[in-house]
Amino acid sequence: MPHVPALTRPCFPVLPRLVVLVLLGLPACQTSLPNAESPSPGAASPPARAGGLGPNTPPMQKPKVQAVGGPAVVVNGALRAARTYPLLNPQAGWVRLSYISSGQFVTRGQLLLKLDLVPATGAKTTSLSPGFVKAPAPGLLTHVPVQLGPYLGRGAPVATLHDWSRVRATFRLSPALARPLAAGQRWPLLVPELPGRTWVGEVEPLPSLAREALVSLLLDNPGAEPAIRPGMHVRLRLPAPAAQVASSKPR
Repeated sequence: MPHVPALTRPCFPVLPRLVVLVLLGLPACQTSLPNAESPSPGAASPPARAGGLGPNTPPMQKPKVQAVGGPAVVVNGALRAARTYPLLNPQAGWVRLSYISSGQFVTRGQLLLKLDLVPATGAKTTSLSPGFVKAPAPGLLTHVPVQLGPYLGRGAPVATLHDWSRVRATFRLSPALARPLAAGQRWPLLVPELPGRTWVGEVEPLPSLAREALVSLLLDNPGAEPAIRPGMHVRLRLPAPAAQVASSKPR
């Protein structure tokens, strides 16, 4: 068979090219360019962009919950709402019905007030339409100034809400007891009024531990009707200080 020189010019049009190459016994030339973004076999994957997550980056996980394996001390603490803020009336109107009182615990979405709303400016009707004020979160109501009948302007205070969807557990600890704690750690908590359940609190930034101080942990209290309520108690189990363990050993 005569020597066939290498083709140095661009490929022929499709049909004539196939005919020529079949007659010469050569394979058809490639008609599409390789994907420039596709890595060649065995090539390393491109590095992740700065500030982003790579393909093999594991999802962020919360710190593990601490555990006490040896001698322990159980400390009693107090519970209170993590946030307190005023509830403001969203629409102006006259108070038709009130379902709230100071010291009442409400659930998320609970109806607090029913109003006769002021007609909008330029409205074709002068009849009053009903309006409703509902609790945005579960919590304890205090400072309720609202009474039946009076006009309540937009933005007027309805009550103060102590939001119990997140709770702060506070403990008074000596420096020796507080030594194992660090901000961001997660520790198990017990609420005696809710037996059989374990709650997890996250340690807030610690004060100076040169002397006895208040240490607080934040814990979630989810649901429209949360389980932890005002008046309940909380307990924290901590490692017993070394001096206390040594003094308790028989001599």
